[in-house]
Amino acid sequence: MNTPLSLFATLTASRLHFEVLGNGPLLLLLHSGGGGYTPGDWDEGCRRLARRFRLLRVERRGYGLSSPRDSFPLDFFREELRELERFLDVIHAPKRFDLLATSDGGTIAMLFAAAFPERVGRLVLEGTHAFFEASMADELLRRQKKFREKHGSPPPGTFLATMEAWFRDFRDPRWLQWDIRSEIEAIRCPTLVIQGAEDPFVDDSHSQEIARRIPGARCEILPEARHLCHRTTPERFYGLVENFLD
Repeated sequence: MNTPLSLFATLTASRLHFEVLGNGPLLLLLHSGGGGYTPGDWDEGCRRLARRFRLLRVERRGYGLSSPRDSFPLDFFREELRELERFLDVIHAPKRFDLLATSDGGTIAMLFAAAFPERVGRLVLEGTHAFFEASMADELLRRQKKFREKHGSPPPGTFLATMEAWFRDFRDPRWLQWDIRSEIEAIRCPTLVIQGAEDPFVDDSHSQEIARRIPGARCEILPEARHLCHRTTPERFYGLVENFLD
């Protein structure tokens, strides 16, 4: 199957769009937030993984064809964790599966793997955050300025409105108190943490700290890669993922 199958899951307060591609054991994909997400973007690396796995890519609320959202409050990661639980029940997902998650999606994946260690077989995290640093706010401000120069004030209920809310709400100074490092110590599955050496949000010590907190986790820092390693250095990124999942 070369074209992803497009489906919807109706939850209590939202509807999530998801796509399925390939055959084999389930590999759930959770995408990044803000401008890091491109609707319908199945790159060659994903298609390569689909030769061995049944890929299921969820469009989180506010993205793609899923229900819109207009804010990202301080508890939105836990809100999306509960939404992911309901989604998996609705689609009758296998009791155990692998997870590949990027940035905000990786944070949700870590919370899920910590809360339900028996459900995650293997975990791959790309450019993921477990605590907030001042450098993140600086980069968000830079990107927000570029976004406003290009798009102005987007209409409500659109993907651009979701991006505007993401830039706005993540600059709340209360995020500096947000920290889930102690929680991720409950993760028990084999875990690979990947970060680009040129990630503009944080330096590579951030991912190294995450890997130290997860028992047995391995950390890989990719030279010349930025925040989304799968885009800036795809061959190196997917090579690491494939070897790990082997």
